[in-house]
Amino acid sequence: MRRLFTGLTCADLSPGAGLPLRAGLPFRAALSLSLGVALSVGVVAPSGAAAASIPRPFPGGPAAHSAAWHPVRGISRALLLTIAKGESATPSDRVVLLQCGSPGGTHPRATEACRLLDPVKGDLGDLKTSSDARCARHYEPMTVSASGMWDGHHLYFERTFGNSCELHAYTGAVFNF
Repeated sequence: MRRLFTGLTCADLSPGAGLPLRAGLPFRAALSLSLGVALSVGVVAPSGAAAASIPRPFPGGPAAHSAAWHPVRGISRALLLTIAKGESATPSDRVVLLQCGSPGGTHPRATEACRLLDPVKGDLGDLKTSSDARCARHYEPMTVSASGMWDGHHLYFERTFGNSCELHAYTGAVFNF
């Protein structure tokens, strides 16, 4: 699922405001997505007549400049990745932060994972790995989820695999932690 939420206010981000999230979204993913929305929305300051009515502390000071939209800059490719045993993404057994294009994160194979995600623009549903893995047909489900931002777009991905071999064959280094 790829969605871009725009036009949100601080009231939209308050508890119980009914964020435009998918029903049944796991709490960690919802929290991560909410924080991502809050960070990407940025700070809106008044402009024009509204800015003129703000008292100025001293001539030529910071308040004398016209206020404008200044989006938060920085991390534009960051995903919170989770792995859970079973058919549900919660509770998670392992969680890492993958950051691509900027230093940081907790993913042990971040360079490889980012290299896989670049061609598909972070969309794990389109991930193409070249694995010739021959996985056993035993059922020991593993559910993974990814939520965050990729080049200004909010992303959420969740999928259950039959076993860990299928998981790693499909996702390569992305969920190899």
